[in-house]
Amino acid sequence: MKKILLCLCAILLLASCGSSRKVPKIKSGENKEEILRAAIEKQRFEANLAKNFDFENLQAKVRFGLNGASLGGKFYVEHGKRLALSVNVLGIEIVRIEANNEQVCIVDKMDKIYSVLTIEEFAVKMGMTDEMRYDALESMLLGRMFIPGSGVAKATDFKQLKWNISAADELMGTIDRDKYELSYVLDPQNSLKKMSVKLKGDDGTAACTYTDRVALAGGELPTTNTLDLAMGEKRISATITFTNPNAKAKAWRSFTPGETYRQVELSEMVTAIANLKK
Repeated sequence: MKKILLCLCAILLLASCGSSRKVPKIKSGENKEEILRAAIEKQRFEANLAKNFDFENLQAKVRFGLNGASLGGKFYVEHGKRLALSVNVLGIEIVRIEANNEQVCIVDKMDKIYSVLTIEEFAVKMGMTDEMRYDALESMLLGRMFIPGSGVAKATDFKQLKWNISAADELMGTIDRDKYELSYVLDPQNSLKKMSVKLKGDDGTAACTYTDRVALAGGELPTTNTLDLAMGEKRISATITFTNPNAKAKAWRSFTPGETYRQVELSEMVTAIANLKK
């Protein structure tokens, strides 16, 4: 009975996609149940990718939540090229973080200082050149699957993950690397529910849970991202909430330091931003 139900599910899923795909042909001696299960998993993976909305420039209001505190700001993205997150107080931008394919720039506009981190140098130092990339950050914030060494997930990336369907009809895809295990969980509607990373040889974990999706530009955007970090006994939980997303926004200007700005080391920047809270 289980095999019959699996066959029926595969036929319905493959037929519902509206394409020219057919139920895979099964040769003599092949495991029918495994082939049909893989077909269902692949169809669900591709259904998730179809939820990625098309855009060139995206803008949204954003609210950051951490330890009971809440601050507003703006979120800007030029797809595949650059993004920015700002923190505003009384409508005035006081901190901005910008990232592109080469670097991350942190700006403290109150103290007129900025720091620049080169992505390549940092990635090489950490031994994670496949993972520490601009498109990984953009994917995480927009609730999209990212494949280390490849980029934003494509249909051809299906076999790079090991798949498993839970009793709750959630689909989990896992990438097992030397230093970490990366997992994605799709809900029964094939929306990305959670992304998590577990470091090997350590008890460090990081996870992002996606909720409150809205339809946008032919796809969907999760508007609440909950970040949970754990390292030993330390625990950090934060939220990023987007409102009024606009996938047809105008281009925005990147930060350009004027004569009044001074470049500093990251340690000085961290201290200066911490002092802004006081």
